[in-house]
Amino acid sequence: MSERHLSEISPSGNGIVHMFTVSIFLIFIFGVPTFGQQMGQLTAYTDSWIGDDGTMYSSGVTADSSNSYGHTYSTRTTLTSPSGRTSSSGVYSDNSYNAYASAETSLSGDYDNNLDPGDYLMETDHGYYCPIAQRQISWSEFLTVKKGASVTCLTLYGISAGGDCIYQKINPCDITCPRDEIRIAQTDMPNHICVRYAQDIRYWTANPSGAGPVCITTSLTRFSDTPCYQCFDIVQQ
Repeated sequence: MSERHLSEISPSGNGIVHMFTVSIFLIFIFGVPTFGQQMGQLTAYTDSWIGDDGTMYSSGVTADSSNSYGHTYSTRTTLTSPSGRTSSSGVYSDNSYNAYASAETSLSGDYDNNLDPGDYLMETDHGYYCPIAQRQISWSEFLTVKKGASVTCLTLYGISAGGDCIYQKINPCDITCPRDEIRIAQTDMPNHICVRYAQDIRYWTANPSGAGPVCITTSLTRFSDTPCYQCFDIVQQ
């Protein structure tokens, strides 16, 4: 199950957006009345989420549900990781009445392969071309989402009457997204034996504005007789 963060700008003014972006957009609409009146139901936003495998996603949408003047819309979204990796995607819409331009990009990174924790920057460039005024209008918005991972150490507590191996987290375990307990059928364990330890890895995201952290539901769990002694968070150094 993925978790999402959203930044939006629309003519209704109900989004989370970069103030400079809003200023440019509104100055244009009210400063050029004849062109501003050609706008339909414009919606533009940036969306971000993390996959169960630790992949970070960024998407952007520029759309008009009442495009009676035949505008052509464009969206380009760029995702940059804390280590400087980048990925970008861009699309153009047609000039139909319900014009819709959606772009999506991603950067992989899991516990075993370049987790790359820290702040991910999403930049979405929105735009549209008006054939009547013969002008291209563009603006950008930005969204930052922090990515991390929590590693919980659990020890074998016992075996249930139904044959489940029961693991409980060690104490203390002061991390962002701990896993309190894990139950797994003994028949699903290697050699059908309940080993002594489990290590659970959960990815999480947080919005610097204060939202989150949000722990994804699915986690990666490894079982072993090799002792684990502590819980810890993996965050940007």
